[in-house]
Amino acid sequence: MDKSLLQIGGLLDEPMQIIIKNSSPSNLPTVLVALEDSLGRLVNAGNDFAMSVVYRTLRWTMGDYEDRRVEVEKVSGEIREAHAEQIAQWGKRQPWLLLWQAHDPAKLRELVTRFGPQALYLYEAFVMGVTLPAVLNFGGFDETKDDRFPESVRLSSELLVDTPAPWLPAERWWADYKPKTVDLSPLVVRRSFKLLNGDDLAALIVICLPYLETAVREDAVASAVAELHPLLAELIAARKSPGERGSALRTLAEEQLPKKTEKLLASWVRNETSVIG
Repeated sequence: MDKSLLQIGGLLDEPMQIIIKNSSPSNLPTVLVALEDSLGRLVNAGNDFAMSVVYRTLRWTMGDYEDRRVEVEKVSGEIREAHAEQIAQWGKRQPWLLLWQAHDPAKLRELVTRFGPQALYLYEAFVMGVTLPAVLNFGGFDETKDDRFPESVRLSSELLVDTPAPWLPAERWWADYKPKTVDLSPLVVRRSFKLLNGDDLAALIVICLPYLETAVREDAVASAVAELHPLLAELIAARKSPGERGSALRTLAEEQLPKKTEKLLASWVRNETSVIG
C-alpha cells in the first residue's frame, strides 16, 4: 500500500508560508506570481503535496493573515481552473479529492468502493502536527447543536460493517499510521459521547474499532479510548479476557444496535474478526 494512501499534507510548504506571511506589500504580488507558477507546475505533474497545498493547507496555515488568505485563495482557484483536467486525473488515482467531498453520500460511497475502507482513516500532516483520521473529522465528532451524528458518520459506519475485515493493512498501521494518530484526546474535549445510543453508538464503536484493537495491545491507548464511552472499555476487556465476554455480549444485545453491527462486534469480541491485518 502506497504511503500516500495514508497521509498527505503541507510539511514541505513551511518555507513558502513564511515567505508569504512576511513579504512586504510591495513584494507580495511577485511572490504570488512565483507561487502560482511553481505550484501550477507541480500540480500539472500530479504532485500529492502540491494538490494538498492548493486545496487545503495553504489557506488553513495563513492563521490571522486574513489579507494574505484572500490572495492565496485566489491563486489556488486560478490553479484549479487552469489545471482542472490534471486534477481530475489525479483524483482518479488518489482518494483525496473524494475524501475532501465526503460530506456528499455519493462521494463517500465512491471513496470506499474505489479505495477501500482504509481511505476513511487517512490523515493530513502539517508543520504543527497531524489531523485525526478523516472519518473522525466528518463533523459529528465536533460540538453540534444536534446530538445526532451527521449522515456521513453513520454512512461511514454502515460501509465499514458491509466491508469484509480486515480494513487496514497491519504493517502500515503499526509502523506509520498508529503512532501518529492514536491520540484521541481532541475527541474527548470536543463533545461528550457517553449518552449516545442506537445507531449513533453503533457508528462510534465501529469507526473506533481499529483503536479498540490497538488498545488490546497497548494500555495507554485503552485509557484514551475508554474516555469516549464506557462500552468501549468493556469491549476491550472482553477481547482480552474470555471470561469477560459473556457480559460484554449481553451489553451489546441490550443496546439495541443494528443487527449487522451487533454481529460484527460480537465476532470481534470473540476474537474471530480483526479489522487490522
